[in-house]
Amino acid sequence: MNNNRIVIVDDNRGFGETVQEFLNLRGYKTELITDVTVARESLTQNPPSLAIIDVRLINSDDKTDQSGLSLARQLDTRLPKIILSEFRDDTIIRDALNTLGGKAIAVDFVQKDSGLETLLTSVRLALTQMPPTFEKNVLTEFQADGRYELRKQLNNLGASNSVRQFQKAKAKTVEMLEPLQEAARQKARKLHHAAILTKILGLSNFVIALVMFFFDLIEVSKITTFLGLVAQGINVYLDNRERWNTDRAEKVWKEIQQTKHVAILLQLCEAIEDPQHRDDYRKKILDQILSRESD
Repeated sequence: MNNNRIVIVDDNRGFGETVQEFLNLRGYKTELITDVTVARESLTQNPPSLAIIDVRLINSDDKTDQSGLSLARQLDTRLPKIILSEFRDDTIIRDALNTLGGKAIAVDFVQKDSGLETLLTSVRLALTQMPPTFEKNVLTEFQADGRYELRKQLNNLGASNSVRQFQKAKAKTVEMLEPLQEAARQKARKLHHAAILTKILGLSNFVIALVMFFFDLIEVSKITTFLGLVAQGINVYLDNRERWNTDRAEKVWKEIQQTKHVAILLQLCEAIEDPQHRDDYRKKILDQILSRESD
């Protein structure tokens, strides 16, 4: 079962249920909402992994009805959205893929008559989880504003040229991330040593305080106890900072490994002698990269 939750917003219950059943059979968790007000409340209070929104949510026969686009604009820009429409309208497509606060209102636009398999491809693309730095560099290399534009660029350039762009993005990503990983590791190591030192100082002060108390040097005992508590507080702070930097180094390391894995997959194609087979495998791997979803 796929853990991604998808909300389908369409006033046409029949079509919505068809999409819902299709995606459910492919392992997705789906919810159908036919009312725009209910959809706005649900998507705001309990955001899903993806929202599929029809352009006309109030009156399907009204060509001026763009309530679905209005809903998409009102939602969090971090929520991926696919806009559906029964009719191809360049103005609607342009509005759907226009930017709002630096991000596209929707990641894709799909015509209803293009088929459920086309919608499935769009869903997989919208849920793609490339490492964030790698994805940013891929979009830069392809001069694409978002995933929708990236898909068009891949089709236009072809598999061979696309692979070269991916490899450039990989090299740039690793070059950016490796110094960050090393810096986080170094800082965590220094913080670890400092934490050990403050722990020793804190324990030493508590021992001195106990000795002073034994010799009735109460005031000295109070001071050394206070210093011991201060050292203990500093030790807790240093431990937390060390843990944060260790986690950061681990996170960056994982992103580097994920990026390298993509490059290794593409590099394996070069061992195939037949040019046609090599190009076919390149296309398959690019499809896998763009269809990879979060666990």
